[in-house]
Amino acid sequence: MNLSEFLGEVARQPAWARGGERAPHKRLVILYALGRVLSGRRLAKFAEAEHALRELLEQFGPLRAQQHPEQPVWRLARRGEESVAWWELEGAEQVPVDSSGNPSIPAMRAHVSFGLAQELAAYFVSHPADAWLAAHHIAASIVPETLREELVSATLGAGASLPLETHPPSETELVVREVAPSWRIVRDPRFSARVLSAYDERCVVCDIAPRHRERLFGIEAAHIRWAAAQGPDEVWNGLCLCRMHHAGFDRGALTLDENLRVRVARELARDARTEALFHAFDRRPIRSPADASQSPRPEMLRWHHREVFRDPAALVS
Repeated sequence: MNLSEFLGEVARQPAWARGGERAPHKRLVILYALGRVLSGRRLAKFAEAEHALRELLEQFGPLRAQQHPEQPVWRLARRGEESVAWWELEGAEQVPVDSSGNPSIPAMRAHVSFGLAQELAAYFVSHPADAWLAAHHIAASIVPETLREELVSATLGAGASLPLETHPPSETELVVREVAPSWRIVRDPRFSARVLSAYDERCVVCDIAPRHRERLFGIEAAHIRWAAAQGPDEVWNGLCLCRMHHAGFDRGALTLDENLRVRVARELARDARTEALFHAFDRRPIRSPADASQSPRPEMLRWHHREVFRDPAALVS
C-alpha cells in the first residue's frame, strides 16, 4: 500500500454521524498509530494507550461527558462486513462484544494491542515525508487550520517537523490527482474577502484592525461551523476575527450566544493578560454586519456551542 491508497482507505472509513455532530475518533486514532510508527513502536497495548487516546479525543474532539477510545480502536478493524488489511488488532478474539457491537473495555485492556499493519508501517518508515503528508491530510479533515499543526505535533511528535525539502514525499502529485477530489475540502476563494468586508475588516471581539503601511494584517475570516465539518462558505457562517481570537474561537475558549454576545469559557486561565484579552469581553455584543442577512445564523452558532465551545453551561448562566 502506498500513500494515495492509504489516504483513500482512511477517507472510506465510515464515521458515526447524527445531526451534524463531529466524529473524528477513528482518524485521531489513526494519527496516534502513525505517530507510533515514526517513533519505532508500531503496536500499542490498549491499556497503555488508553489515557493518551482519551486526551486526544478531549482536546481535538467534541466535548462529551465520556470519551470512549476503545470504540474507534475496535471498529477500525472492519469496514462493513470486510476486515481491514492495514489495521492490526491483536487479541481481538479474546474480547466479547455487547448487542451493539461494542467491545468489553476490561477485555480490551487485558488483551488488545493495535496499530498499523506491518507492511504499511514499513512503508512509512522508509518514506517518512509521506507519513508527514498523510498526517496533514488527515488533520485537515478533523480540525481547522488554526489547530492543524498542534494536532499533527501532538500525534507525530518529532516527525511533525520533518523538512520536506530534505525528504520530499514520494508521490505528492499522485495524491493530489487521485485522492484530492474525494478528500480535500473545496473552499470558495471569495469567502474570506466577503466576511472581512461584512465586518468592516475589524475583529468582532476586540475591534482591532491593525495596518502597516495601509496593509491590513492579523485579521482573518473564521468559519463558525468548520469547513472540516461541512460548514458552508457563506458570510452568515463566518466571523471576522483577529488571529488570537480566531485561535480561541476554534479552540472553544469563546463563542457567541444567540444574542450575538461574546461568551468566554469559565475554565480559561484568569491571569491579568488573559483577563484583558478574553474575559474582559465576556457578554459584550459584537457589531453585527450592516446587512442583517449576513449575521451569524442561529443553527451555525448552535453547532459551535455543541461541537466546539468547551463550556456549554456558561451559555445558560
